[in-house]
Amino acid sequence: MTFDVVITESHVVLPSGIVEKNIVIDDGKIVDLTNEVPQCDVKINARGLVSMPGVIDPHVHYGVYSPIEKAAVTESQVAAIGGVTTMMRMLRLSGSYKKLLGSHLSESSRHHYIDYAIHASILQKNQINEMEFCAKKGITSFKLYMNLGDDMEYVYMDMEPGTNQLHEEKVEINLEMIEQIITAAATLGCPVLVHAEDYQMCSCGIREAREKKNGTKIYVETCPHYLTLSFESQKGYLAKVMPPIRSLKDVEGIWKELQTGTIDSIGTDHVANQLKLKLSGNNVWEVLAGFPGIGTMLPILMSHGVNKGRMTLQQLAEVTSLKAAKIFGMFPKKGILQKGSDADIVIVDTKKENKVTSQLLDGFSDYTVYEGWNLKGWPVKTLVRGEIVAEDFKIIGKQGYGEFIARPV
Repeated sequence: MTFDVVITESHVVLPSGIVEKNIVIDDGKIVDLTNEVPQCDVKINARGLVSMPGVIDPHVHYGVYSPIEKAAVTESQVAAIGGVTTMMRMLRLSGSYKKLLGSHLSESSRHHYIDYAIHASILQKNQINEMEFCAKKGITSFKLYMNLGDDMEYVYMDMEPGTNQLHEEKVEINLEMIEQIITAAATLGCPVLVHAEDYQMCSCGIREAREKKNGTKIYVETCPHYLTLSFESQKGYLAKVMPPIRSLKDVEGIWKELQTGTIDSIGTDHVANQLKLKLSGNNVWEVLAGFPGIGTMLPILMSHGVNKGRMTLQQLAEVTSLKAAKIFGMFPKKGILQKGSDADIVIVDTKKENKVTSQLLDGFSDYTVYEGWNLKGWPVKTLVRGEIVAEDFKIIGKQGYGEFIARPV
């Protein structure tokens, strides 16, 4: 029998440890981990390299500053170069999901290089009644912005496909809506992603959940910038983000929480914007929040995590892939290298060094907060369902190859 692809002689990262095995791929799936080298159409010699589960980025904003038919191309390209094989879009629609979702799904299907899933942001009262509709469409997670209201009442919505105009809208999330969203999600059995900047309310909610012991599961996400950036090291407003970056002491504190297992997953909170928009305001309040980061997550965590002894390769694979797959209903299809799983694989050269530039990643954004940083440990090949989509900082896959991952409840 001739298989499609065999990756030979790499160090394969499994939850149980690192093994020296060849990965056999056929029809987009991993069919064996073996010491043999069976006959195949494509043999990838990965001697001295590391094979990891493809990164799942559960926190990506794109389609806001350029329409999805363009954003899906540029941002999935950057993601693939950075070793990401599944990206999860924070969709923000103005109006009815029943009326507007179809066009976004249609355009997305023609333009992604890698696989993708969607979180539905619930920003309007009428959208609460459409959460069941979203779940039936395979969108089984919902975003709740607890910081929208009072002085933070305006947000940019996703552009309608085929348009190219920013769409800012007033949104105010109140206590009644929060309770209704969480109740609806609980009824559907779906997770809620909470932008938790209402500290008092979040603290009370967590305490109540713990006291009731009612089976509530609370997961914690952090981002690469909270593990690397601080207000002491940053100048100007380029790194403005919500929640804001903190002190060097806080950076070390987050690393400790990651090491102890308090933090479950890492997402980039990638925002595909450009410098002229980012710094268009006259002061910190007017400057846009958010910046790009999907292409640098893996090398950042290799350089500042694995290479500094703050995490192992197994821990890296767990927080960048396995946990997200489990939390968001994609396991065991995604998130692990085992028989029967999708052959989503990133091959990493742990010795490869490169300076970060916006040109290196070549996305919609024309800047990076990591400009000039020298990072060690870069992806050299990214495979999505057995197909090589990126290699040595170049995209070689086909637009439209990426599939929508419809997730069950």
